[in-house]
Amino acid sequence: MNLIIRILPTPFARFSTSNLKCASIGIRREDKNHWERRVPLVPNEVERVVKELGARVLIQPSTKRVVPDQKYHEAGATISEDLSSADIIIGVKEVPVYSLLPEKTYLFFSHTYKGQKYNMPLLKNILDKNIRLIDYELMVDDNNKRLVLFSRFAGYAGMIDGFHGLGQRLLALGYGTPIGMSYMYRCVADARLDVTRSGQVIMDDGLPVGLGPMIFVFTGDGNVSRV
Repeated sequence: MNLIIRILPTPFARFSTSNLKCASIGIRREDKNHWERRVPLVPNEVERVVKELGARVLIQPSTKRVVPDQKYHEAGATISEDLSSADIIIGVKEVPVYSLLPEKTYLFFSHTYKGQKYNMPLLKNILDKNIRLIDYELMVDDNNKRLVLFSRFAGYAGMIDGFHGLGQRLLALGYGTPIGMSYMYRCVADARLDVTRSGQVIMDDGLPVGLGPMIFVFTGDGNVSRV
């Protein structure tokens, strides 16, 4: 199957200036993973969209989102389970196929353009439902540089989750570990404090003889590996 993906200059490219005022945006509740707390837009950005574009913003309620619903309500969004009236629906991670609404424009990381086999059913469903998909990963400038990409905070989260994964392995071998997963921390400062404390324990007490030497290798030259 040949697939041609056309990237629009902005999420609102399908709307002319005259009808942009009537556009409505829906913000999904992330549901791919039970621990997912990220958001595609924060309240300050929602407020700008409402005030500067005159757009209506709908957001699905969530009890685990890193920003509480009330903050979005105060920014001018309408809390609504139903996003069917939205012209554009945005999220972070892949949308489960049963949640995809036909004839809509979606923005999210689909992880399909490299032909990832595990997401081909998602791509087929998108095509079958005549959905316009704008994939963040393929939004680029005139120099073909990505406009939406992982920041250094993704590197922080990945490093913490890597430590957590190592900790789970060590726990199975009988060694305790204090490192949790990144979503468990309220902010970067909390995570940094926990990692620092763990490092201090290692500095003070050392590692069990059976665990050394431990070597960590960081590869790549993107934002994530530069933390």
